[in-house]
Amino acid sequence: MTLIRFLIAREFNIEAAENMLRSSMQWRKDHRMDHIFEWKSPEYLHKDLPYSIPGFDKNGGPVVHIPFGKWNHRCWVEKGYGEDLLRWGYRLIEDAFQKATSDGLRQCTAIFDLGGISYYQAAHIPSLKVLYNGFKALEQNYPEMLKSIVIVNAPWLFAIPFNFIKGTISPNTLSKLKIFDSNKKIWLDYLLERCPEKSLPKAYFEDQNGN
Repeated sequence: MTLIRFLIAREFNIEAAENMLRSSMQWRKDHRMDHIFEWKSPEYLHKDLPYSIPGFDKNGGPVVHIPFGKWNHRCWVEKGYGEDLLRWGYRLIEDAFQKATSDGLRQCTAIFDLGGISYYQAAHIPSLKVLYNGFKALEQNYPEMLKSIVIVNAPWLFAIPFNFIKGTISPNTLSKLKIFDSNKKIWLDYLLERCPEKSLPKAYFEDQNGN
């Protein structure tokens, strides 16, 4: 299954796929990815950069929910913890990858919720560099892992981080990207066509009073 993913990523060019796979194997060794869950991640990461895998889509692939708009990443990057944040990103990717491949080759549905994002967070260059390196690792080491990337509650300033990281994303991955603004009915209907309600965050089905 691993070889197939790399072959698809390199359009079945065997030499290119082999080189990509070898580079990925070295990357996994250098970053001790086989032991990533042994890493005692600092509590602030769980609190300020949360994510969840609430269930599986209608094709059996994991649904990864990332409330990026509420992440407080700038604070910790400015305190010098950028490497911790990057490793947290690697852990997130590996977590989703293991669930996606536990019983064969399945792809993930990734939901990036930008609700609440501010210019203060979105335009911070050092934080964007961490994000850039995270997406670069995803593209180079986890090819064909994503079935779709659904971005919801995207404001105008979404263009700032997107333009910064776009160069790391392959055309194939970009073709899987779907972007929605804050019209909840439209993006929630889109998600429900692909994911059972139980596999989406409960908050998406609450009213403004939390009911």
